[in-house]
Amino acid sequence: MRDETRRYQRNGTLGFWQPQAPASSALASGDALERHLLASLEQCRDLSSSSDELRQYIVDWPTEYHLSPARHNLLRPLRIGGEHRVLEFDCGCGALTRYLGETCKEVVAVESSVTRAAIAAERCRDLPNVRIYGDTLMDFASAERFDFVCLIGVLEHAPVSIPGADPVGECLRIARHFLAPHGQLILAIENQMGLKYFNGCREDHFGERYFGLHDLYREHQPITFGRRELAGRLAAAGFEQQRFYYPFPDYKLPTLVMSDQAMLDPELRPADMLCRTSSRDRVGQTRCNFSENLAWQALARNGLMADLANSFLVLAAPGVPVESAPPSDRWLASSYTHQRQARYAIETLFVRSDEGLTVSKRRLMPPSITACADSFVMHRPSEAARYVHGRLYLCELQRLLASDGTLASVADWARPWLDALQAQSNAVRAGELLPNDWLDAIPANFVRKDDGTLQVIDTEWFAVEPVPISWVVVRGLINSFTACPVPPALAKMSFRELIDGSLHLLSHPPLGKSAYQRAAELEDELALLVYGPVRGVPHLTELLERPLFSFCAPPSMEDEVATMLASRSWRLTAPLRIANAWFTKLTGG
Repeated sequence: MRDETRRYQRNGTLGFWQPQAPASSALASGDALERHLLASLEQCRDLSSSSDELRQYIVDWPTEYHLSPARHNLLRPLRIGGEHRVLEFDCGCGALTRYLGETCKEVVAVESSVTRAAIAAERCRDLPNVRIYGDTLMDFASAERFDFVCLIGVLEHAPVSIPGADPVGECLRIARHFLAPHGQLILAIENQMGLKYFNGCREDHFGERYFGLHDLYREHQPITFGRRELAGRLAAAGFEQQRFYYPFPDYKLPTLVMSDQAMLDPELRPADMLCRTSSRDRVGQTRCNFSENLAWQALARNGLMADLANSFLVLAAPGVPVESAPPSDRWLASSYTHQRQARYAIETLFVRSDEGLTVSKRRLMPPSITACADSFVMHRPSEAARYVHGRLYLCELQRLLASDGTLASVADWARPWLDALQAQSNAVRAGELLPNDWLDAIPANFVRKDDGTLQVIDTEWFAVEPVPISWVVVRGLINSFTACPVPPALAKMSFRELIDGSLHLLSHPPLGKSAYQRAAELEDELALLVYGPVRGVPHLTELLERPLFSFCAPPSMEDEVATMLASRSWRLTAPLRIANAWFTKLTGG
């Protein structure tokens, strides 16, 4: 029985609400991450969910997790609107709370850590419709009921924070308690059977390879579930109506969210949409066992994408049909530009309409601040277009380099694309310039149609003047190579050598030093415009001279040894190794 008489008072110093006579109202010093986050937020003027100012404080994975605008892509497809009231449990440092506060009528966020509740309050200091409560999920009390209750990255920790025989079920029942009639639960969690774990990534909570796949979870430890088991847990807690979505690469920083319908649509190629979406090991550097981009192709044909997605996003309701909940049944997927500055951020929607499958784009920021003032390029994403049926051209190169990987095969793959560029160049100035609207005509933006011809798609960037063909050739090939597995035959070649060699085999005019230099200058200028200053990213001039293997170098021997020593199996077998050493010494073996 919940204590509905629990009362709260606002801590004016820390900016959030606490139970009357709380156990502690003092702000702890926090760890280094929390101190960095609080100091960063206190210095920022723009705290919005799309703040470019906050990006400068991203220095590693933990700060990226808390400050990246990609966090909010998880909720964007749900179209939560201004009429909704939302309760968010375990809001952490308020990254998603901030987005909800900008989007919804009212937001109540609960966080048990005093330090993190203070950080969340600072993140939302200019949003009067947001209230942060320093309380636990178990103890929080309110007579209010909400249109949505969020458990994002929360359910897996229920065995740690909730006592009893069924902490996961109790967590879900608590969430259900706070739902208004026709309200819905928003749940996000890792998939125990996620493809990245088969590929060698460490389990997110324990930092060990194959921990979840080996089902090594124990009582009072974090736990994750596969899709069928998660659906059963939800149903057992009274959430009979469920709709699953799949954020890629995972729910933490998604760049793509798919529905079940997307994976069943006869025209959409969902695996192609993942051609540049690779999983990240959140714990350390990992040598991948295989190319996920290629594996998704076979998994899609066999109907296994949903079961092996790295994360789940679920809308669930207690006996109320979810079919009327956003997004609509005709929505298939949404993709988001990654790492761009806010004024160039784009959402691309894939929708099944009466006219067929359509692709539409919308800016995530108002058009008034999207102009490229005094720039050499213009940003003009198309608002709507028919989906072009066919195979993404870049996927052909990924498969080719995984199975063959010779310079001759690369040249053969590039031939039709280079011929298309050459044909367009002949209409402007033979061999030198392309039309203004062909700046974005790189292989990643071509589809091979069913009749074998190539068609350009998804062009957003237009040059003010005709485009040097050498720039598009260089940017197109580097963009392609960095999205592919590196075959042994090409691993030691530099990007420049690979480009020169391919052009030579195709009898295309070579690119001289001045052409490379001009291409590098233009690409670096475009990257600075679109992404702003980014730490650790080499300029194109430097990248051209790097060997392919350096772009995705395997972990060092030291990393491998450290992983082995930290593994569960190494610790469990320690007595056997000690006994063996003792026996060997005793027998003189």
